Amino acid sequence: NGVATFSDLRIEKAGAGYVLNASSETLTGATSNAFDVVHAAATKLRFVDQPAEATAGKPLSPAITVEIADQYDNRATSATNTITILRGTDSPGFVMGGINVDAVSGLATFSTIALSRPGLYTLRATAEGLAEATSTPLVVSATASGRFCPADVGHGTSFLTFPDAIASSQAAGTIVICDGVHDINSAVIDRPLTIVPEHDGMVTVTNTRTSFSFFVSGVPAGTVRIAGLKFDVSGVAGVTARPPYDEVIVENSTFRAVASTANAVTAGPSTNPPPGAIVIARGNTVTGFREGFLAESGVRMNVVDNKIEASSRNAVNYRTGTSGIIQRNRIINCGTNACIEAVPLAAGPVEIVDN
Repeated sequence: NGVATFSDLRIEKAGAGYVLNASSETLTGATSNAFDVVHAAATKLRFVDQPAEATAGKPLSPAITVEIADQYDNRATSATNTITILRGTDSPGFVMGGINVDAVSGLATFSTIALSRPGLYTLRATAEGLAEATSTPLVVSATASGRFCPADVGHGTSFLTFPDAIASSQAAGTIVICDGVHDINSAVIDRPLTIVPEHDGMVTVTNTRTSFSFFVSGVPAGTVRIAGLKFDVSGVAGVTARPPYDEVIVENSTFRAVASTANAVTAGPSTNPPPGAIVIARGNTVTGFREGFLAESGVRMNVVDNKIEASSRNAVNYRTGTSGIIQRNRIINCGTNACIEAVPLAAGPVEIVDN
């Protein structure tokens, strides 16, 4: 009847302005009217853009983009599914920031995604009813200067937990704590670091769930410096340092006892401290503790230029086998044992001067 039907033809690439040409060996060819081809039903996700490397805590750049596609890899421009970014198997940390984004015209852009620790990551994109996608590997490096600020994750270089901030910091790096009250429990400082507030007098550190806020150990070389913070101490101590360490400085901070059994700063004990290891507490204000500063057996500690008030036992206690300097401290209303108690024995002298 002069009609040819092509029932198995299809066009897999969505686009506008398609035309079809019909030809025959003996007849004049014909061209169809222009027509558009839209995407098929959405079936899967695909990563479009992602960086190959990043810095821990810092939003990924370029931003990750994920598209919703059909079975032929056309973007499903009518799709508005919510897409979630998760870490892949064996990735060392977590995905922080805005991990859920609604697609616009089939594309979702994750502009505040950051990764919590250094290492090698893959990322997964998931959405209900669609096949998930896995990114190419992404190398994340440690940062020289990080910021502990759970409310601001995904901006700057901010971390959700203090252990993540420590693990993501280079040796001799700096962690800045943003303004506010932060419950920091048993944060193990295992590398040389400086920990300071974003603004003087605006950061309070609590430890409502564990014995101490900061525990310094495993730092055989370099300095750990904790400065300018307010501590409301509920457990055993605000800062505890236990060898091995090289130098630990706690300075210009305010310690207030919430629990009467607590110490502001505790050093030791140790049976074999590294040569030259020392804890220095200077310029601090300490109120209401059982013992303001406690040096346990085998350690060296200098307590200088502090104000120590209302201790229930000792303002300063150097137990058996300790050494160091106790100098120019203002001690008010000291405790039931003695203002200063020192039992140096064989470890070395304890100098007590101008208190």
